[in-house]
This record gives sequence, structure tokens and C-alpha cells, in this order.
Amino acid sequence: STQSTWEMATDVGRLAELVSALNADFSPALHALGGEAACRLAHDAAALLNQLRFQESLAVADMLMQYAWEELHNGAWRDTPVAWRHAYAFGALVAAVAVWLEPEAALVGASSDSAERPGSRLNMLLERALAPLKTAAIPPHLRKALTFLDKALLLAGGGGTHDELFRQVLEHIHTKCLLPDTIQSLRLSELNALSTPPPPTATTRAADALRAPAACSTPPAQRLARVACPSIDAFRAQLWEPRRPAIVTGAMAHWPALTSRPWDNVSYLLRVAGERTVPVELGRTYLAEGWGQQLMTLREFILTHILSKPDDKVGYLAQHELFQQIPELRRDLCVPEYVVLGANTLEQINAWFGPAGTVSPLHTDPYDNLLAQVVGHKYVRLYDEKYNDVLCPHPSTHLLSNTSQIDLDNLDARDAPEFAATPYWEGVLGPGEMLFIPARMWHYVRSLSISFSVSFWWQ
Repeated sequence: STQSTWEMATDVGRLAELVSALNADFSPALHALGGEAACRLAHDAAALLNQLRFQESLAVADMLMQYAWEELHNGAWRDTPVAWRHAYAFGALVAAVAVWLEPEAALVGASSDSAERPGSRLNMLLERALAPLKTAAIPPHLRKALTFLDKALLLAGGGGTHDELFRQVLEHIHTKCLLPDTIQSLRLSELNALSTPPPPTATTRAADALRAPAACSTPPAQRLARVACPSIDAFRAQLWEPRRPAIVTGAMAHWPALTSRPWDNVSYLLRVAGERTVPVELGRTYLAEGWGQQLMTLREFILTHILSKPDDKVGYLAQHELFQQIPELRRDLCVPEYVVLGANTLEQINAWFGPAGTVSPLHTDPYDNLLAQVVGHKYVRLYDEKYNDVLCPHPSTHLLSNTSQIDLDNLDARDAPEFAATPYWEGVLGPGEMLFIPARMWHYVRSLSISFSVSFWWQ
């Protein structure tokens, strides 16, 4: 199992050594930025942790995270010095270790020799904390520690200058938050069958059968070609070189996400990743009025936005590098072999998980893309990049310069006759199928049911 493998590979002494060696070695960079106060907080938080004064260490680490948070949100994210990300990650790591080990300290402390060295007591605490849990219930302190670490992943990209310790602590606490299956019979496909129309037959148009945008009834529609598991050479000749979009079938049959560890199984998703904190978009599209983002656990997201219908905004786990954050889910998918074409550089693997009705507006991306459908169905519509002017992108100086100003869900062809006459491809992507989207080709995507997709960007 994942848990036993980790525990066999983990040396308590090495982990204790890493905790004992915690130090603010990013301090010179922060000093140069005028962050002397943050450096003092980092130093004090680590010192208190190594004295096993967990509550005091947690309080100081929390102040450090608040300090770094303010700096991370002061101006454009890309312009923020990396030292502030490292400072936030350091605070989160100290806080997580303090929260993780404190319950064990209360038990060990009652029987420990008062003259015992802190390093020896740290070993004892880790030995207890690394023991398997006796109950399926997840202790609140582990949930809290996991939240600290996930926020550091999302805000800072990892553990910064102490990434080895960060990854070890994260992996262990994550394994302690795995639960046994409790709702094995609940499948997303069963929910979809009850709430969405059946997929189209070969003789019905996708737009008509699956309630695609009203604008899709216009004449220039061309059905996307479907290519059965092409070889790399066939993919190159038929799709990649001519820059031709198509739906590839049969190339995902070996994915564990579709077979032995199915993402269609709500129980599996909750057990493996339910306690992980993820960013959720709130709103039907990122162009919708009042659109925003909120951090919540995957469990909260599934219960609130997948298994029920909230009265206010639609929730969408969209364009998130979930598989870098949660390697357990990364093992359930396979990178398509077609990405060896071109420079053979895989740029990003993103998750797209949400209820029916979520929309990615008409937009373009700079990379070749394989959109792999694991659960549910999606309507897709694509335009050749040669129609850029007709598709009315936002000005080049605009944050959304890769997005069209045309709303396909609220389009009156009489107001945009030139656009209405522009040819396009359309189709419906189902479980086990992937869509090839050439770089810079305009595309619109709408979930027709509860849907879980994975996009592979490469160049």
C-alpha cells in the first residue's frame, strides 16, 4: 500500500534531522527586500519548534504566513520576489509539523525525563506520529496540517528551501488522511444517467441532441472526425502536421482512472484526495459577472457542487495542476504518446472537474492540447486561427486577449452575421476519448453532465 511503502522508505532519524535543521536560509534575500521582521519570525518559529514548544511555534509561524501573504498579494503575482514564496512555505511547513506532532508531545511528555535532550524527544514524537492510525476517522490536527501544506503548494509551489522535508511531511500526512471506501455504490455515471439526456446517435447532430449553444444551429458546422487509436506516425500525418482537430478514440483504455482506480467512483476520489485543499472557480465561466475563486477541500467541492446543486454559483475545479499537487491521482493517468511530436516538451497537465453547465468560453491557447475525457460528456466547438479577426478577441493589451468577446450561449446571429457564417468543427467528447486541439485554434467547451477531464499541453 502507499502507506506501508512510505513508512518503509522513511528513516525517522533522517526526518528528525531535517526538522532539527530547519532554518531561515532564505534570509539574505529577504533582508535585501527589507524583510528583517519576517526573518526574525522565521528564525523564532524554527527555534520554538525545535524546543518542542508547539503552540508558540504555531503562533509565530502563523504571523510569518500572514506577513508573506500580504507581500504575495501586493502587486502582480509574477513580479513578487521568490523569497516571499519561500517565506510563506517555511511558515506553512513549521505550522504543519507543529500541529502534526503536538498531540504526540502531550503523551510522550508525561513519561519523559525532564533532562532529556529535545532531539531525542523529537525522535520519540516522530516514531509515534509515524505509527499507523487505529481508526478510519481523520483527526482534526491532521486535516489542519494538510491545509497548511496545500496552501503552501498553491501559493508558493512547494517547500522552497526545505522542499525535501516539505514533501516527506506532506506525503506522510496525506497517507494518514486516506479513508476506506464508504460509498462504493455511488458512481458519477449513474448520476449523469439520471440527470442528462443520452449521447447522440450517429445520425443526430451533437448540438441538437445534447443542448449545445443556440448558435450551433448555424449552417457551417462540420462534425469532428473520429480516429481510432492512431499510431504516432498516423497521428502525425493525419492530425498533427495538417493542424486538424479530431477526436481520438481507444487511446485511454489502459488508464487506471478508467479501470482499476476509476474516477467515476466518488468513494475513490474522496478516499484518495478528499481532504486536500484545491482552488475552485465560482461562476459559470470566468467571464461571468461576480466570478471568483475559493479554496476548499475536494470533499467540500464534491458534496457542494457535484452531488448537490447550490442555489448560488456553479463551482468548477478548472485548469488546476491537481496531479502535481496530488501524485496519487497522477498515477491514475498516462501521458499520451503523441506528445513526443514537436519539441517533445510537456508544459502542463491540468484537471477540469465540475457539474453540468460549466463553460470554457471561446478562446485560444499557445500550446498543442490533448483534452482527455475521463467522466461524463462535453460539447466542443473549434474555429481555425485564420478567422481571428472575425472572432473578435479582446485587445492585445487586455488580460483576456486570448478570449473572444463573442458569447456563444447568448448570440443573436443577426447582430454578428459575419461570425454566424464562419465555418467550425463541433462534436461531443465522451469517456475514454481525447480531443486534439492544435495550438492557437479557437475552442469553446461546455460540460453536458458531471465531467472530469485532463488536458495535456505540449509543444
